[in-house]
Amino acid sequence: MDQIGVIKGRKRGADGNFIEKFHANPILDTSIYEVEFEDGRVESYYANQIAESILEESEINSNMPHHISDCVDHRKGSQALNDQEAYLFVKGRKLQKLTTKGWKLCAELSNGDTEWMDLKVAKEASPIKAARYAVANKISSEPAFRWWVPYILNKEERIIIAVKRRSAKPRKTEKFGLEVPKPNDIRRALKIDNETSTSRSRDALTKEAKTVLPALKILGTGEKIPPGFKYIEQLTFLT
Repeated sequence: MDQIGVIKGRKRGADGNFIEKFHANPILDTSIYEVEFEDGRVESYYANQIAESILEESEINSNMPHHISDCVDHRKGSQALNDQEAYLFVKGRKLQKLTTKGWKLCAELSNGDTEWMDLKVAKEASPIKAARYAVANKISSEPAFRWWVPYILNKEERIIIAVKRRSAKPRKTEKFGLEVPKPNDIRRALKIDNETSTSRSRDALTKEAKTVLPALKILGTGEKIPPGFKYIEQLTFLT
């Protein structure tokens, strides 16, 4: 089952330095980020993997029964436009013809099969992989590719830049002059209440607890954790 992840920041090595390097070309960018999931797992992903997962959200949910895992081959037919045929003139303006006619890509599908499909279909089903394949195989300058490949790669790069800006933004440690505890650090939140002679954290936690209590099972003394349940330490504010 897919889970929502939160980008915690760039991953650092034992020496404290960032692992891998940024590159303006998203295909060559090797930056690694740590992503925390809903179940508490923290895993590492390349920046372009994060960007691709965002962009491919619609690809996986497209009308194709199996989404494209990769593009592995291509064919150029007799109907493909050459450079002289690639433009038309409208009121003295030179406009590029936006067509993918004459080209096919061989796609490897998520179920392991391969399928030859018109470039138009491959482009709509998986624009990122089709664009990367075109660049890697030096056909991105062909009339059928050059009007859309740069746009797709630029869009991915903008997402990567947004990811970097978000991860570089320092987390607020104070709000309205009060310390803000780290997410899920309940003990510190309650300690802040004691230090400031307030009950803000306790009140907020109690309100949230009342919302989720119907989904919880309070164990009796010596009672074992039921299959499928996760143990959560009982805190005083719940009692």
